[in-house]
Order: sequence, then C-alpha cells, then structure tokens
Amino acid sequence: MISQRVLIAAIAPLALAGKVQWAGINLFGLANDVSIFGSAYTSFINLECEPTFDSYPFLDDLSHYEAWKQEGFNLFRTAIAWQHAQTELGGALNETNMQHVDKLVDAITDDGGKAILDIHNYARWYCAIIGQPENSFQNPNTSVTNAHFSDLWVKLASRYRANPNVIFQLMNEPHDIDIMKWRETSQEAILGIRTVAQNNTILVSGTQFARLVDWKAFSMAGVGPGLVSDPANKLMFDFHQYFDGLSGAYGVCEPWSGYYEQFQQVTDILRAAGAQGMLTEFGGGPFPHDVWHGWTAWGSFNKGSGLYLSLDRNSTFYSTTSVIKQFAPRKI
Repeated sequence: MISQRVLIAAIAPLALAGKVQWAGINLFGLANDVSIFGSAYTSFINLECEPTFDSYPFLDDLSHYEAWKQEGFNLFRTAIAWQHAQTELGGALNETNMQHVDKLVDAITDDGGKAILDIHNYARWYCAIIGQPENSFQNPNTSVTNAHFSDLWVKLASRYRANPNVIFQLMNEPHDIDIMKWRETSQEAILGIRTVAQNNTILVSGTQFARLVDWKAFSMAGVGPGLVSDPANKLMFDFHQYFDGLSGAYGVCEPWSGYYEQFQQVTDILRAAGAQGMLTEFGGGPFPHDVWHGWTAWGSFNKGSGLYLSLDRNSTFYSTTSVIKQFAPRKI
C-alpha cells in the first residue's frame, strides 16, 4: 500500500500540469480470485494451474461505483477474469456474470463516465500463455491460441460496440512472455475487434506486469507506437506503476524522484509519436493531459481486503482515498 505522503508527492505535479480529464478507481470483484498465472478461484501468488478454491470472486455492487461518482470520479476499470467472462475457451459468454458487468457499464456510461473492460489474466489461461506454448512450461498440456483470445474479444466487442465510452483493455499485466509474439497476439485481437466495433478505444499492455519503469527496456520494441496498428486509430498504451519499486506489495515506499525520469521518458516517447497512455494501476505522476488520458487507482471494496479503499474518514484505509480525491476531474 502507498503511504499518504508518497502519494501526495507523486500526484501533486498534477496541480501544475493540469488535472487529467478522466480519473477514478478499479472495480475488480470479478477478478478478485485470479492468480498471477491466470488461474481462477485461486489466490494471487498460487502456482497451481487449476482452481484451488482458496479465493473467490465477488460482485461489485452499484453502490461502489455511485459512492465514487459522488466524489467526482468518472473513469472506472471493471476487471473480470477470462474464466468468468467465458467459462470455456471458444465458448459463449457467461451471461450471469456479463449481465452484472452490463449493469456496471451502463450505470457508469449513462452518467457520462467511461468504463474500462479489463481481462485480468496476465496473458494466461490456467498457466498456459496465449499463443506461446513453448513458454508455457507450467501447463504444457493446455494450448491457448491467439484465435481463442480473439474469439473472446470479438464476442465482448460485439456486446459493447454500441457504447463508445467502453474502453477495451486487452489484457492485464502480461509477464514473462516473448514480447514479439505478444505483439502478434495483440494485433490479431485488435483486428478481430475492428471487424465488429469501430468506435471503442483499445488499451494495449506490455510485459513485466505492464510496469511503466520497465516499458522502454522490455515492451517498447514489441508493442511500442507504430508497431501495433489499429485500423480505427483508437489505440492507447496501458501502464501500471506502484511506488515501492515493483508491485505495491512491499509496503516501503520510495521517493518520487526515483520515478520521475522514467515517467518523463515515456511521456516524451508517446508525445513524439502522437500517442496517448493511461495508468490503470496505480495513479499518480506528472501527467500532461495531451499524453496521459487518465488514471484509475487500484483498490478493493471488499472490507476484508488489505487493499480496501474506504470513503469513511475514520477508517485506517482512508489515507489513499483522501489523496486521490484531491484530483477528481469533476467538481461536486
């Protein structure tokens, strides 16, 4: 978790650069049970390649969204495990879960906000890397193809194509992958989406858990500006960054000065290419709004979670909230 002091230091440059137009939080109940190896019903760092039922999803209530909307936020990342969107590879969408997502998306966009639809599987399905069987050493008996991934996104895009305020985030935090082959996977999904939906923005993530500080070294050569194409010209680049060095799990926050240079480098690269990015985990930094379209802070509305984001001023989980509220795009 990020301390209030470090968050203020990280986000404060917004006051000088101008607030971004879009900012908010994550609603990740339907991805609460995904491990970093893409296994559902499995705890975050579990190495198993099948459900272990030591973690479960939950449904984000509309009140979670409405409470944050009242604070002036207008961008909400709705995360879902691939297995909860599509129970079987190539199968129909799970209507029970998708109807719940529909309600969240409709509420957000009917109020003038934007919803990011995020497949939260780390470029995997039960440890098998999409389109990279040679790297899927944990689960070599399962083949997950680019066609499987495109099938998912064509079905999702068909569902939301009439709503241009739904942003399609292809994949959350790919890691330990061949970035050149990931470019092929992403490109095939983009072209598939464009056969049915022309008006939705698409977010593309790099490897190394989409970390901004690693993007130039590990991701730019594969999925940087000009390397992945979008016939509709509505592509943006997705980044994550926590201020303890890596993933937000270590609890020792580092000075903002250690991140500024990398943020500026990525900003300059995107600006030179006429491209834009979004920071969908965490949220903070010097965001010139010609390049940075928006941000969403990571946090949970499950009160049993150590990631809980509370709007209760008396809660020990309010410190993060108190900082990001200062940069809500809308005045209430």
